Amino acid sequence: MKDKLFFFLDGERTLQHLGAPVLEGEPFQAYSGTFPAPFKEEELTGRADYSLTKTARMFYRYNYFQNKVYATYFPSSFQVTKTRTTPGIV
Repeated sequence: MKDKLFFFLDGERTLQHLGAPVLEGEPFQAYSGTFPAPFKEEELTGRADYSLTKTARMFYRYNYFQNKVYATYFPSSFQVTKTRTTPGIV
């Protein structure tokens, strides 16, 4: 189907295993340390175009995005919060 059908697909995944430092000031240096703060992100994009006639075209598009991260609300905290986006189709 030359010059009739075109498609595109792209995927991306990021995975980082980080250690987030927590630095406490004087006189609480004993409470300084790190906590594991992994980050994961997935993204998928797809598109298909089809030429029905010279003036009419049909297309389909698919998007997927999701990420997860463990982090704190402020730098000197050991209280870790998990943030996650819900997967969605656009």
